[in-house]
Amino acid sequence: MRQLRNDCLLALAALVVLANIGCGGVTTPTPNIAATEQAIAERIFATLTATAPRATDTPTRPPMPTPTNTLTPTPTNTPMPTVTPTPKIGVRSNPIPIGQSVEFTTSSKEHVRLTLTRVAWGEEAEALRNADEKFITYHATEGNVMLLVYFEADYLDGPQDEKWGISWLDFNVEIQKVLYRLPISVWDKELRGTAYPGGTLAGWLELQVPVGTTAEDVKIVYNPTFEDIELWFAVQ
Repeated sequence: MRQLRNDCLLALAALVVLANIGCGGVTTPTPNIAATEQAIAERIFATLTATAPRATDTPTRPPMPTPTNTLTPTPTNTPMPTVTPTPKIGVRSNPIPIGQSVEFTTSSKEHVRLTLTRVAWGEEAEALRNADEKFITYHATEGNVMLLVYFEADYLDGPQDEKWGISWLDFNVEIQKVLYRLPISVWDKELRGTAYPGGTLAGWLELQVPVGTTAEDVKIVYNPTFEDIELWFAVQ
């Protein structure tokens, strides 16, 4: 900028000189004056050209990438496997088979395991029933056959000072779709007794069924009085 100012002052001085010469009556510039003017003009142009600010290139933004439409795969609905619910065991429609145990807890917090372990029919049942009898022989009444069912009851856990009991009075029998109370028994091997936690009670239930009755026709249900417990057992 300082150089530009000096050149401008020089140019102005030259113009003043030329003006003064013109005022003296000389209308045609001498060759030396013309050369001086040319030199001054070229120097001014060169100075202005060198010092003039140059336009800076405007930065260009890189082209934006063209978005591509990426297709998102549509999820397929894979069918869930069908879960077949396990039927509840111990109900009338699905009684507990021979040899399989079931556990329950009474309203008094007595935890018990009950298992039907053996069944005897007809002559086999009568032989077992009369094995220890010396004076009386027991047989099924006419039109019926004897059926014996053996249960084991394990009193697993509960209040240590409280005993738990079971007897044939806690059972009913369904025969050919009809529910019956068990007949009174005086057999010393019948199911009855009481125990403390850790004790086991076992014994027979004695009953008679009509001739021709099959195992599918008979179900034993454990339903003790004053308890909300109902457990069904098959005799096969």
